Amino acid sequence: MIRVKVQSLQGKSMTDATIDDQSTVATLKQSISDTLQVPQMCMDLVTGSVVLQDAERLSQYCDMVQVPNQDSDEEDWSSYSFRTLSVTLMLSFHRVLHALVSDSDVNQRVAALQALAGLGSQRGEGAVEVVQSCLKDAEWRVRSEAV
Repeated sequence: MIRVKVQSLQGKSMTDATIDDQSTVATLKQSISDTLQVPQMCMDLVTGSVVLQDAERLSQYCDMVQVPNQDSDEEDWSSYSFRTLSVTLMLSFHRVLHALVSDSDVNQRVAALQALAGLGSQRGEGAVEVVQSCLKDAEWRVRSEAV
């Protein structure tokens, strides 16, 4: 198992998660999205100076921690170990904006608008302008979602 600590850019702890060793970044983003109500499309996860990519396995970025077996009189350090990972969650709009501005797929544009709506008050002033521009979209579903 991997124990993941998620923190803000200011270093404030946001949540902790325990996930499977074979999990990908996308799996972690889903877990964070479920817990913090932040759309995956608006997330970037960083560890150190590396921005994690959705298809990557988290295990390649983990530290191994060993804990002795507490049921034994001896310090049996091989009995229990786990991996740890600390990531910083950054709100990012580049995937949303890309989908709204340059994606010809109406489903992607609708998903991007839903992601912005999911951010609530965290979305900022720039999001309002982007959503307003979608009111003129040729596709009725995009216009409808922008309302």
